[in-house]
Amino acid sequence: MAALSISSQFVDHSTVGLMPERKADVFALLAAYPTLWLGYDSAPNFGNWGRYGDLSYGLYIFGWPVQQIVRHFIGDGWNGWSFFAVCLPIALVVAYLSWNLIEKPALSLRKSRILRERKRVGSGIDPGMR
Repeated sequence: MAALSISSQFVDHSTVGLMPERKADVFALLAAYPTLWLGYDSAPNFGNWGRYGDLSYGLYIFGWPVQQIVRHFIGDGWNGWSFFAVCLPIALVVAYLSWNLIEKPALSLRKSRILRERKRVGSGIDPGMR
C-alpha cells in the first residue's frame, strides 16, 4: 500500500498517464515491485560469503564516509557506476577491518559478561526474601 501511494504521486492525474520527461518517476514506478518482491522473498544464498564475517553494519556505517573521502580525492565528474566500482572495494575493506577489530571483539565481550552475570546472579531469587 505504501509503495502504491508513493508511486501515485508520479502519475499525471490530468491525463491519467506518466509524464515521459520524468525518467526518475518512471524508474520509481518500475522499481517498486522488484523492491517489494526482494524484500518479502527469502534471503538469497551467497555461498560462503559469511566466512569473512558480518560486513553489513560496517558497510552501513562506513559507506558514506568512504564515498565522501573518495569524492574529495578524485573530484566530481564520475558517473554513478564508476564511482560505485571505486568505492565498494574500499568500503568492503573498511567494513572487514571494522568487523575484525571492533565488532567481533565487542560481541565476544558481551557474551562473556552475560555468562558472568548469570553465574553471579544465579536464579535471581533472593533466599532472604521469604
